[in-house]
Amino acid sequence: MVSVIITCKNDVVVKYEDAREIVIYDMDSKKIVLRREKPPRPELLEDIVEEYDVCAMLTASIEPETEEVFATMGVKVVLVKQSNIEEVINEIFI
Repeated sequence: MVSVIITCKNDVVVKYEDAREIVIYDMDSKKIVLRREKPPRPELLEDIVEEYDVCAMLTASIEPETEEVFATMGVKVVLVKQSNIEEVINEIFI
């Protein structure tokens, strides 16, 4: 299973720092497999990155220091427009 993290607030993709939750979208099964509160520090997502084989993060914006943390985990940051999560998923994956 290869997945992406999507940063959300009220089902809208927002910048990482403003997100209240993270969503894991499995690109193979084409469905959301996890929704959870965003941890206070990006390093705390490392276990999820490994468990769900996360290759990228979809976010509206991210601070360079935070992007660097994800880069060390092997996660590429992809900037997308701030919009409804379903619109972003449909635009990119369907």
